[in-house]
Amino acid sequence: MRLLFIVFFFITHSVSANTISVQTLNIYSPFYVGNKEDRKNSLFQFLKNESSDINFFQEVWFESDYQQLEKISQSIGLSSIYHTASFKYKKQSGLMTAVKGNVYKTEFYFFPQGNSWIDSVYNFFNINKGFGVTYATLPQTSNTPFIAVNVHLHHLSQETRLLQLLSYLKWFLNESILSRPVIFAGDFNFEPSSLEFEMIQHIFRFKEPQSHLNFPYKCTVCKENEYFIGHTISKILQISYERTIDYIFFRSSPSTHLTPKNFVVFPKKYNGNFLSDHYGVKAEIKFEPYSKRQEISWSELENRIKLFLETLDKVQYQLSKNSSPLDDIPLSEYYRKTTAQINVEQFLNSLRNRLRNEDSLLIQHLSQN
Repeated sequence: MRLLFIVFFFITHSVSANTISVQTLNIYSPFYVGNKEDRKNSLFQFLKNESSDINFFQEVWFESDYQQLEKISQSIGLSSIYHTASFKYKKQSGLMTAVKGNVYKTEFYFFPQGNSWIDSVYNFFNINKGFGVTYATLPQTSNTPFIAVNVHLHHLSQETRLLQLLSYLKWFLNESILSRPVIFAGDFNFEPSSLEFEMIQHIFRFKEPQSHLNFPYKCTVCKENEYFIGHTISKILQISYERTIDYIFFRSSPSTHLTPKNFVVFPKKYNGNFLSDHYGVKAEIKFEPYSKRQEISWSELENRIKLFLETLDKVQYQLSKNSSPLDDIPLSEYYRKTTAQINVEQFLNSLRNRLRNEDSLLIQHLSQN
């Protein structure tokens, strides 16, 4: 425990030049949760004392919670954004981002909803998950423009999560997005062994600190946490029910290289309280301009294209197995309509900036597949 605290203290207080700290936490704020006031007070104290340069929060459902988080954020020099902009909206995402820098633009996009019983509950309470986008600069990265994306995916249905990631892909495949560094973090509700994780790796080409640093994956919803449903399941069934579902992903741009320098799961308690049914995660990421043009071999390029297309095929197959419709449209048809709006060529063509030969062979290669 002492070692964990030392590591956590280092990552929170010893950030080097050109390096930013990033953290994400689902604050577990629904009305039915016990000990909410004590947890909130600990969370507010945690943010005040241990904030990062970029802070992502999920499940900020109540205006009073946001106002208090916003007040604390402003007191320590953070610019805060409640995605969907106002509690007057009929639908709310529960997403909040706080950045220690210059925020010059924000966007929000709702995800397609599923059709399960939990989606009926979401509709009743006017909840619609999505992703919030923050365009910002930070002084310690020489004011390099970057994009911070806060996300909360469906927690029950894999098919809905796949469609949500496809809807994110429609936004992502844009030259203005691909030309900037991106931090993509939040409550993803999938495991490292999942098809969704493959999408993040092979379609979006995001990386995450754990594998890059050879750190083992650790649970972010853990059996010892009394607020996690797995705590009760583990006790009753005498099994260990734990999951890794919260991540910080990152992607370099053609001109700026991002490298993770450290990573840690939050301390189990703060001021004697679990902050949430989740443990958050925190990372240090270094921003460095490329000193020379980055090159990629044709074999590596072909392998990337192969993985990209194979992963899309897996997504299509998974959706085709499910006969349950979304918005009265079969999932296979929903997939076809969604991917028809995605310019795959544009995405793959963005790699040309890293090729030795500026020509059209990449697009030719894609057209042959």
